Amino acid sequence: MIELRGAATGYGAIPVFENMSFAVGKGSAMAIAGPNGAGKTTLLLLMAGMLPLWRGAMHVAGNDVSALGAEERIGVGVVLCPEGRRIFSTLTVEENLQLGATTIRRSLHRSGVRRAINDGLEQVYSMFPILRERRHGSGGALSGGQQQMLAIGRALMSRPAVLLLDEPSLGLAPLIVDEVYAHLEELKRSGLTIVVVEEAASRVMSFADTALVLRNGRVILQGDAKEVSEHLDLAKAYVGGGAG
Repeated sequence: MIELRGAATGYGAIPVFENMSFAVGKGSAMAIAGPNGAGKTTLLLLMAGMLPLWRGAMHVAGNDVSALGAEERIGVGVVLCPEGRRIFSTLTVEENLQLGATTIRRSLHRSGVRRAINDGLEQVYSMFPILRERRHGSGGALSGGQQQMLAIGRALMSRPAVLLLDEPSLGLAPLIVDEVYAHLEELKRSGLTIVVVEEAASRVMSFADTALVLRNGRVILQGDAKEVSEHLDLAKAYVGGGAG
């Protein structure tokens, strides 16, 4: 579904990684683990079109999207759910969700927009019933776990084919993390391709099908997530003890 071939990018003239290659199939999940500064978020930003591709290529569903910017990447189904949730605390839950439908408003005729938005809201509310209950309340009044559900729901409103998640468990209690990942399992079973960045690797490895462990922009472990998980003792030397 999504593939990078020999990808290179960075900030200004400073490279972060120079030869990144991997593929994630439809309905599969890939975990990206590593310490701060390893290049995890940079990799997601590249995939989302928020950083330029210096060299190499990126394909989505067999189509070359290497030259597309962030808005165009959303249009072909690549959607980023950023670290820190970044919801609008003064807007209602439903208003936050509707912001995720911006590309739908631009790509559909007016007659189809309302139906598409209503269908999207129903999908999100069915997955996260608490958001339906709180839909008229402010986003800022939600708990941390509920805000993460709102951030994921907002991303789903764009009707993604590929969902990029940056630290979805950050700051959440273990029981809430399990709940969030249960919803991600449901999305994966529905055919959504998911790429998840986590610094603490233990939970995401049990969810993912494949995995990368990064250090300073280099891949130090790559392959089947279960096999990578079996080598976490080795990986801990590179991820600051947070791999497990």
